[in-house]
Amino acid sequence: MKIQCPEIKITLTNGGELILYDSKNTELWKASSSSTNNNKPTCAAMLDSGNFVIINEDSTPAWESFNEPTDTILPGQTLKIDNPLKSRQSDTNFTNGRFQLHMQGGYIYVERGNQNVFNLTQKGGGSSHDNYLIARIDYDGAFRLYKHPRNSYTTGVGSCSSSWSAFETYPPDVCMIMGSLGSGACGFNSYCVNDNGRPNCSCPEGYSFLNPFDRKMGCKPNFQLPSCQKDGWETNFDRIEFKELNSTDWPLADYELQTGVEVDKETCKRYCLIDCFCAAAIHNGNNCWKKKFPLSNGRQSSDVNRTALIKVPIGDANQWQYKKDKSTLILVGSLLLGSSVFLNFLLLLAVSVAVFISYHKKMQDLQPGMNTFGMNVRRQINYSMKPLAV
Repeated sequence: MKIQCPEIKITLTNGGELILYDSKNTELWKASSSSTNNNKPTCAAMLDSGNFVIINEDSTPAWESFNEPTDTILPGQTLKIDNPLKSRQSDTNFTNGRFQLHMQGGYIYVERGNQNVFNLTQKGGGSSHDNYLIARIDYDGAFRLYKHPRNSYTTGVGSCSSSWSAFETYPPDVCMIMGSLGSGACGFNSYCVNDNGRPNCSCPEGYSFLNPFDRKMGCKPNFQLPSCQKDGWETNFDRIEFKELNSTDWPLADYELQTGVEVDKETCKRYCLIDCFCAAAIHNGNNCWKKKFPLSNGRQSSDVNRTALIKVPIGDANQWQYKKDKSTLILVGSLLLGSSVFLNFLLLLAVSVAVFISYHKKMQDLQPGMNTFGMNVRRQINYSMKPLAV
């Protein structure tokens, strides 16, 4: 059996496999049922609860979508410990993203009347008779409750799109969530601003988005990373400036704290200036935290009473680096040309010495040969003049 949709189709094979295809007949997803030769699946159905099931010949479920959750949980569905919710990559990319929701030591139900669990439907979503309700872990890491009025649906092809409104978000400000690992809601080297419960991601001045189409991937510096080499921009203090961001912090990237009554903002800049590893500094009162790459869990909020001091090269560091490299090439080339004249002179001298030694050796070898030849001639002559015996 096939269920045709404008963009996708679902096929239930004779072997009990449920396969999802796109409009180009490319397989997107597949689920295998727990059927046997004596009890084969006969049909698939969407129940009133939203649970999509494959039914065997004996009317028992061979497979249930409620047992394999993705990023969404529905009323009446139970989220077990070994079946976490996994966020998608983005609004349009449904592959697994960076966030998961795990249950620890219990269950989470989306139903009424259960007092010993977290009840999602008693959070202001209205009556389930009037609204469709879902809860989902979104690609930004927030767990949100959505509702949609039941009477707003229309029938017919092309009416699948709908608008769901979020009425509860956990946490209320995802930008302020800080984990010991990971990059935060907006990725490394970025900072997050809460925009009506949604993270709005930005890059500091001197940085740009890794992916302009997905700003939650983080930011990259528009200059070479510090290498602490003597010819790097970070060791040339005249080439460095600081960009200030008020009410901004990267709380997990610090590696050193300087504190004292003398530690004002300018002193904090100087601490970061003379440290080639320092990518940014955070100043608050008499405290100065030095930060290193990559900057993580960045956030900007009126609740953050800190000033971020971003260390960047003046102008285009890459262009300055190119000029420096070009000068180095000119210097090396000049040295090579100068050394070539000297090497040519040494080569000429070596050839001359080799010719002289070879000629002198030949003369030495030639002189003994001439003497031996003369002696042999004289012996032969003397021998020929000896008188014969009588």
